[in-house]
Amino acid sequence: MSKPRNINFRQTPKEFRSQSRASVFARVKRNLPYSAYHFSKEKFVYFRKKMTDILKLRGK
Repeated sequence: MSKPRNINFRQTPKEFRSQSRASVFARVKRNLPYSAYHFSKEKFVYFRKKMTDILKLRGK
């Protein structure tokens, strides 16, 4: 939920830059678990396949 904006407030260029930078980092942090999952999904699937193959061989 965003903060209510004061329409009578004049933002300086420095404040504008810091606000936009903060919003970008907030978006990155919010999406981080999803990005990490997609980044590591292939490795996880490969590792799981490898482990199931080892368990199958051990069972025989």
